[in-house]
Amino acid sequence: GAYVSDASAGPEPAEADLAQLTYAYRAIPYGTGEVDGAGACTEDMYIPYDAANPFGLADIKEAANDIASRGYDSGYWWLYKHLMYEDERNKTNARVKVGAAYHDVQILGLRQDKLSTPTDGRTYAGLTFGWRDIYEIKQLHTSSDTSGGWAAASLSTYLQSTFFSALGSGLRDASTGIVEVEKRQQPYNSHVLQQTREKVFSPSMFEVYGLPFSNFNADEKGPDCFQYQSFALFEGQDGYNDLAIKQSNGVNTHWWVRSARVNGEGKFGTVHTDGTRSANWANATGGVVPCFAL
Repeated sequence: GAYVSDASAGPEPAEADLAQLTYAYRAIPYGTGEVDGAGACTEDMYIPYDAANPFGLADIKEAANDIASRGYDSGYWWLYKHLMYEDERNKTNARVKVGAAYHDVQILGLRQDKLSTPTDGRTYAGLTFGWRDIYEIKQLHTSSDTSGGWAAASLSTYLQSTFFSALGSGLRDASTGIVEVEKRQQPYNSHVLQQTREKVFSPSMFEVYGLPFSNFNADEKGPDCFQYQSFALFEGQDGYNDLAIKQSNGVNTHWWVRSARVNGEGKFGTVHTDGTRSANWANATGGVVPCFAL
């Protein structure tokens, strides 16, 4: 997977440029996330990079806007790419509050998702996040009818409404939190990708595996499709991705992607318990992995 979906951004600078890395780190201030008397962060979203000075939502949003505007030239690019790598190796997490509970999320990509409406000269979101593990178990749709694709799925409606409404007010405000992005995904029985506008979504099969598969997501390819950088850290996958394995209550669990199976009436794609691509009936139950962009 490419590191950005905007080809005009040019090649990423070499990570071996330690001077630039050092400068980038020095340029980033301590986080300003609010902490209570017990030392716990009380933000709608935060990253505990420094436990005493966590990055709060305002810090993360500032970084996202700068990455969206400046790409590789942003000092935040190096910091958040480092955080994404460390998240995969050491399982450190960002945290998001849903209702009264915090959940672990991970950085999926930097400047990969295109905004549905350009804002202040920015055409891309700066950062995309996704749940580290399964948020809950749900049907993707109330029936096995896949004719409307992801746009008609009850899970899509749930993520855009009930789930989104349970997030903190700061995250729900586009100026301080989540932005709406364009998404494309495989529909059933059509070779024209379905396009939707999403605030919260499940990944597509291509965004997980970086490949189109003839009997699954055959038309997810070309400039409108990309693999998230976090999933691309697992090299050599061909229908298997170790980094896509998710758990529910400590048990590996299959989970939904938003790609309908092109020639499989009634079925949507899933990531199996061992990280392989699979599919299941839309009215079956599977894991939900919410994703969003800032």
